[in-house]
Amino acid sequence: MDLKVNKVKKALKAGQACIGSMVSSFRTPQIAQIFAVQGWDYLIMDTEHSFFDYSGLADIFTVARTEEIVPLVRVTVATYPYLARALDVGALGVICPHVETPEEVRHITDSCYYAPMGQRGLSMSNMHLAHRRTTQKEYVEWANANTLVVIQPETQKALDNIEKLVSLPGVDAVMIGPHDLSLSLGIVGQMKHPRMAEAFEKVIAACNKHGVAPGIHLTETDQAKEWLAKGMRLFTYQNDIRMLMDAGKANTAQLREFIGKKG
Repeated sequence: MDLKVNKVKKALKAGQACIGSMVSSFRTPQIAQIFAVQGWDYLIMDTEHSFFDYSGLADIFTVARTEEIVPLVRVTVATYPYLARALDVGALGVICPHVETPEEVRHITDSCYYAPMGQRGLSMSNMHLAHRRTTQKEYVEWANANTLVVIQPETQKALDNIEKLVSLPGVDAVMIGPHDLSLSLGIVGQMKHPRMAEAFEKVIAACNKHGVAPGIHLTETDQAKEWLAKGMRLFTYQNDIRMLMDAGKANTAQLREFIGKKG
């Protein structure tokens, strides 16, 4: 059997921190290699706000399988057709947006895990097997042990229910969606507002109490360091376009400064 171990899930269970980034625009399969070479533990293909289709995801995940990086998908909606298919085409985990109730969490875990942990329909994915042979029993045991399930609390209602959400079996991690959360709290875009800090701390405390990895998606380095220090362990930083823009802008500014001094 030649199935990949989900190193992110394994590390989070051991209490370690993992860092990754989001892919929102690049559709080339080489993005998996690029992110792996950069040293990220995982990449998240964003199908909630971007334009990726399943064939494109499959190509990227085929490459990711050969690299030391864990491929994840933020699904469009956290319902069975999106969750199960993302996993079938090669994702090792799913990020579930706008989760607010225990009923939604139960639906997510039922959709992502095979019996006895859930109710996912059995199809032995050649994306994961890479056309090797194994038994259905081995495949089911591997999938249930290596599928990473991450929920996103993004509203006041989710914060109010956070203990109930993270206490349910099958939830591995949380990744706070801070932009939608700030919108829900009436402080849109104010990532450093005291109410945001209070919300982050509430999620960390609830996760730690129930053995779930707390996480977040942030874009500023100073804030990233602050919340890593405070216990965020599934840490998503920026995205493909933001990193390209920041690096390009910094480099052109340096070159233009040099040209100005020279001329």
